[in-house]
Amino acid sequence: CSSESADSLYAIDPKGDPVYRLDKVADILDSTLKILPSSSFLDYGCAKGLLAQKVSQRFACKPYLFDLTDSYVEFWSKWADPKRCFISEIDDSLSNTFEFIVCNFVFEHVEDPIKTLAHINGLLLPGGKIVIIVPNPTANIGDLLVVDHVQNYSQESLMNLARQSGLIVNKLDSELYRGAYVLIAEKPISISIGVKGIEESSTAEESGLTLYRSLRTAESMNNVLVEYAKKNRNKDVFIYGAGFYGAYVLSRLCGSCNILGFFDQNPSLGGTEIHGVNIYSLDEYELHEDLRIFLALNPSIAYEASQSIIDKHPILESKIDFFRH
Repeated sequence: CSSESADSLYAIDPKGDPVYRLDKVADILDSTLKILPSSSFLDYGCAKGLLAQKVSQRFACKPYLFDLTDSYVEFWSKWADPKRCFISEIDDSLSNTFEFIVCNFVFEHVEDPIKTLAHINGLLLPGGKIVIIVPNPTANIGDLLVVDHVQNYSQESLMNLARQSGLIVNKLDSELYRGAYVLIAEKPISISIGVKGIEESSTAEESGLTLYRSLRTAESMNNVLVEYAKKNRNKDVFIYGAGFYGAYVLSRLCGSCNILGFFDQNPSLGGTEIHGVNIYSLDEYELHEDLRIFLALNPSIAYEASQSIIDKHPILESKIDFFRH
């Protein structure tokens, strides 16, 4: 799988087939929006534009692309209309233009979210909708460890962000996308209805308590790895999961344990490497009783994943460690 088209794994479906993250987002858009070939659609903070390309293919529309830097122009140029691509700022003539705008894991990087979302609101047609997907730190503890995530959101703070930016909140869901919040908001047709929308589902006190628990869990994760490194000093270890959690675990165990490689279910990663460490398929590796594996997965799914692996590879029973939820 080329670097241009590579997509990270979201899940394995009941049939054993991979479900990729961009397909999952496209499914959410399909179920929540009515995108037509004629729809005006903007991928705001699009990076390589892979989601916009997916939307273009699935809905036969021609998306607009925007990102702050010109680092991705070579990827856009292979399929997108250059007249619909914008860098650093969007032409003022596009105010009140878009029926749909998507910010897919963008707002955790935004220093002034109210200013940014108010600007995006100005790009929407009256009645136009925006879909914002951001990490949910209470369901994805690892997000609290990401250095370039300058914002962490609760349900309450997302509701307030939308309303302070002049939007009506249609839906706020923590189940549509695992480990994330999905906010769907609408530009009011008249200013007078801008304060309406769904009711807030939590208080500031509840949100603060939940975030405190998440921070304690993040501290606990670090302590787990410190103890694991002591227990397995100079021993051979594989890390299961070559995503963010995998990179985090590698950073904590490297130098104490002998990291033999990563295991990952994403077929596009087999035979590649991350941080100089090879990635293998667990199903294709010759397993033995001395194998040690640390599951670098979200604590909320780690136990279930460990049981699935043991059911398939009984030899690994008692050989797997992971973050407890």
